[in-house]
Amino acid sequence: MEILLQNLTLIMAVVGVLAFIVSVITQVFKGVGALKKIPTDILVFVLSIALTVVAYVAYMDYIQQAIIWYMFVVAVIAGFMVAFVAMYGWEKFSELWQRFAKGKKKKGHGDPAISRRGVERDSGAASVALFLLP
Repeated sequence: MEILLQNLTLIMAVVGVLAFIVSVITQVFKGVGALKKIPTDILVFVLSIALTVVAYVAYMDYIQQAIIWYMFVVAVIAGFMVAFVAMYGWEKFSELWQRFAKGKKKKGHGDPAISRRGVERDSGAASVALFLLP
């Protein structure tokens, strides 16, 4: 666990690089031939998982370590994280991480969807009128 925390920066960099590569490949290939018919999200998932597994195998070969079967499962899970970052970006991933790491975010101070009285606002005129009343 300690080694994982020490290498967290490296892991995040690898996820970022893989997400960038997936984004570039997706932009190039999503309009080509038969790939036009495939939804972009599916293409991103397939590319992310494939590139993550290939990167894992290449890294294990580079450091000359044995490839363990259950690490393929970890590589596939990491592929889903790469796909999420490639599709939605780091901000959404960070928000999701914080929500699960620290529990659900409480509505209140700093939430623009909540007025100073604690009443949820929407774009309707009645809600705005309630917010403006003393």
